[in-house]
Amino acid sequence: KAQACVVTLPIGVLKKGVVEFDPPLPDWKSKAIADIGFGTINKCALLFDHKFWDDSMDKFGYVNSDPEERGLHFLIHSYQHVAGGAPVLLALSSGSAAKRKDSDTPESIKAQLMDRLRKIFAKKNIEVPDPIDCKVTNWGNDEFSYGSYSNIVVGASGEVYNRLAEPLMKRVFFAGEGTTRQYLASMHGAVFSGLRVAGTIHTLHCKSTESRLRLLERNAVL
Repeated sequence: KAQACVVTLPIGVLKKGVVEFDPPLPDWKSKAIADIGFGTINKCALLFDHKFWDDSMDKFGYVNSDPEERGLHFLIHSYQHVAGGAPVLLALSSGSAAKRKDSDTPESIKAQLMDRLRKIFAKKNIEVPDPIDCKVTNWGNDEFSYGSYSNIVVGASGEVYNRLAEPLMKRVFFAGEGTTRQYLASMHGAVFSGLRVAGTIHTLHCKSTESRLRLLERNAVL
């Protein structure tokens, strides 16, 4: 038992209802979970044996003529400077295109990205070599996330983030990127939300040095 609990489950997991709360969450909290959006951004990273792109570009994009595929590998980052000099390109896929590709194999995703890269660089008469390694994320099917980031859906407002952040009975607290209205869908937003909750718990349950030591002894400080 503890005096406080911090819930940092991704919004996708909360939406799936795979975690049971006892007693159940109040209706207003369940509605907040239902009202917030939660989408997928997947990544495909390719490692090459040499760099064939211009050093002056840290990212470039591609607009597909098919509207249904606009989100597929729409933005490609050069990760050479953050990967210790390794010639790495990382492509992002989002929206409905990312969801549809959740069922594709990594080999299929790689082939689609390679086709896109070769179309881009063919105009510059640059030959794109085969990659020597490839890593693909699949957040939509990951049982520990079921997606990537929260978003505000049509008809909703930022107020839904405030409702998700509201604690229950001053004992159950919620943190994560889906609970910070100002810094949603970001790593630093998740960190800030954790600091916010830690400060709230400290104020409510650690009003004196003696009480803080008592909580530490009980392993109840989260």
